[in-house]
Amino acid sequence: MLRSEVSELNDQLDLLGREEDVREVLADFNRRVVETRCQLLGGLPVVTSLRDVHAKAEA
Repeated sequence: MLRSEVSELNDQLDLLGREEDVREVLADFNRRVVETRCQLLGGLPVVTSLRDVHAKAEA
């Protein structure tokens, strides 16, 4: 799920008009990346990196 979101994330962020919305989407994304990393038990590694909420929100 996260891998497919990564390719669409920047486009999705560009459509958001408010900085607060960008921050919310990125915080949720980062939370799910961390949760997925913690749940790994010998499965495929999560190669998705966290996104810098402040840099994207200010862009």
